[in-house]
Amino acid sequence: PIAGVLTLLLGFLAGLPASARQVVDAAKVDEAIQAGVEALKQLKQEQPDPRSDELVLWALLHGGVKPDDAFFKEVLDRLLKAPLEYTYNAALQAMVLERVDRILHQPRIYECAQFLADNQCQDGLWSYGQPTKPLNPPLPPAPKKTSGTQAVRRVRVTPRPMSVNNSGRDNSIDTGDFSNTQFAALGIRACHDAGMDFPKDFLAKARDAWIEGQYSGPPSVKKGGVAQQPAKGGANSSPRGWGYMRTGHEERDYPPFGSMTAGAVGSVVIYDFLLGIDWKRDPAVVSGMAWLGAHFSPSENPEHKDRRHIWFHYYLYSIERAGALFGTEQMGSHDWYAEGADVLLKTQRGGSWSDSGAGGQKIQDTSFAILFLSRATRPL
Repeated sequence: PIAGVLTLLLGFLAGLPASARQVVDAAKVDEAIQAGVEALKQLKQEQPDPRSDELVLWALLHGGVKPDDAFFKEVLDRLLKAPLEYTYNAALQAMVLERVDRILHQPRIYECAQFLADNQCQDGLWSYGQPTKPLNPPLPPAPKKTSGTQAVRRVRVTPRPMSVNNSGRDNSIDTGDFSNTQFAALGIRACHDAGMDFPKDFLAKARDAWIEGQYSGPPSVKKGGVAQQPAKGGANSSPRGWGYMRTGHEERDYPPFGSMTAGAVGSVVIYDFLLGIDWKRDPAVVSGMAWLGAHFSPSENPEHKDRRHIWFHYYLYSIERAGALFGTEQMGSHDWYAEGADVLLKTQRGGSWSDSGAGGQKIQDTSFAILFLSRATRPL
């Protein structure tokens, strides 16, 4: 009888997806994160390009580095003195400051919020962004309570006309890309958590841009072809994903692939949350999750048009956000965290990670790997 039970049990386990049988070794994950933190500090000292400041700090925070760490303070002080110039940096800076101290840094977070509001493109997307004029007047520091919990002030953020906010260069472009746009959503979420209230029509415009840019496969837009339509089905919508840009832009094809689709799902969920929409029933979110389940890979950026290993770690961090924001441990039959962590533990070299493709840069890849392993995204 015992042998029979064991046979049945082994047969049952063999029939489960590989992810269902995986167990994450928490001790090994912690060791990998700490090794990654030390490697990231060293890499940053060797390559002090300020464009990676915010991403490095965001990764270090989730790797267990405290804001009073000497290296952390040095980088933070530098970026706080620099002007806001790019969408990625403004969004990530808001995320870092909100996590460090949303009360102390609320005036600077307000600047990040205004930058993101001013740099929304005409169609609701974001591009790399352009500097905008300083706030006049700036938000004064909040008086610090001497005891008890202090709630954040609620501050209204209103997008300014180009004639008012532009600092000299034209940032009134008509469209952007879905990479900058997904980080803008993360920054807006952080700003909201730090007390920034954005207009409903601004948030709805951002959400609509994602909905209208969702497609189920490589579209045909050349020589009179017709692009596929956005998802409008019910809870059982067929898999639909996102590419790098809106399909049809400059008559180029932008078929869906992993990092853009995962980032898109997380972005739409954020806007649904801010607008009071049930994201679990949102057809765009449901069909996006279906796409991720159908195409999930723990070892490559699935369906990337040219070289599948380009931006693999960027993809994993996008998967982490989609899973945390949607609120699920499964994508299709896959345990996204267990499978991704297994790959990262096997591919760490000298504390760092790097893509095999031309887009691989150790600072970015190591940061994204730490963010995935540490499950950096706070659920809604």
